[in-house]
Amino acid sequence: VSSHDTLLVDWGGGTVNATLFYPEGDVVDALTLDHYGCVKLATMVAENKVIRSTVGAPELHIIMDGIANGTYQYGRTQVNFKSALDQVIPQWYELVKSNIVTQLNSKMDYVGAMIHNGGSSLLLKDLIKGKDGVYLTPEPKYSVVKGLLSYV
Repeated sequence: VSSHDTLLVDWGGGTVNATLFYPEGDVVDALTLDHYGCVKLATMVAENKVIRSTVGAPELHIIMDGIANGTYQYGRTQVNFKSALDQVIPQWYELVKSNIVTQLNSKMDYVGAMIHNGGSSLLLKDLIKGKDGVYLTPEPKYSVVKGLLSYV
């Protein structure tokens, strides 16, 4: 058991949920960032000049589908947005992280580990790899479900 608090960040499609735990497992604080999940990332991709010049006004659900299925294709077109996605992932991560830090304020001083899970957290794998105290859960897409099933 760690002697520091742990921040669990659940990256979803629409929201990002952050829960701060004491070392004993009790919840210190929790927050929800509405519209900061993959939908925010898709919005950032849609704002890319190259994407806008090729598809006009991109629809977010089509970008999200391309992210979810791993093709990074805009629908049935030949437009691939992987390059635009790779450019905005670090900005998305920092935007979410700064919102969490701002809302949790001085409570962040006690955080010893930040654990990321949820389907959208897979997009952070390369970005957080090797960062001290920052982790991605095994099978992050299903970690919450597996945790809940352990109670059955």
